Amino acid sequence: MTEIDLVAFDLGNVLTFVDERPPVAEFARLSGSTRQEVIAACYTKSRKRPLETGQQSWLEFVEQTRHVLDFEINEPDFRAIFRSSISPDPQMYDLADAVSEQKRIALCSNTHEVHWELELDRNPVSRKFDPAIISYKVGAMKPDPPIFEALIEQSGVAPARILFIDDLEENIEGARKLAIAGLVFRGIEQLKDDLARFGIVV
Repeated sequence: MTEIDLVAFDLGNVLTFVDERPPVAEFARLSGSTRQEVIAACYTKSRKRPLETGQQSWLEFVEQTRHVLDFEINEPDFRAIFRSSISPDPQMYDLADAVSEQKRIALCSNTHEVHWELELDRNPVSRKFDPAIISYKVGAMKPDPPIFEALIEQSGVAPARILFIDDLEENIEGARKLAIAGLVFRGIEQLKDDLARFGIVV
């Protein structure tokens, strides 16, 4: 087995928990809309994709959502509610920190500036990611090749010496198409066992 030089983590549902139900419920309450209307306005994949690929700014996203749902809310309050969908998994951040003592670590995530800035603010290990490949910055999303090409180029590490961890099989398959090793995340204990197969014991 090729030795791994770089371990790249996904963010949502790997390092953080994701639950969009609370913000959907709060936006519905504030706007008088149904939950399905809120989801259609700002939580479908097609609705979030422009934001997460950098084609739409955060302020444009906020304004469009306010227009579609026809309600008034200031940007700081909107941001706070929108951010409430993600919460850190302390055990996983501790694991990433432990991995960083043995290997260089990186991030490869489909997300936008507001969620990424939140993680930078509250999780010191986030500043150890070298590189941090964020979809809105590179203009591409997993599982498409360009985001993994950015990981390879910015890290300067050969694909076969990169190990990528993601909760979605389709994203792992996307990485493997570029010869990056991949692990589907199925919980922290399983991940520890999987990492040990690559000589990384945490």
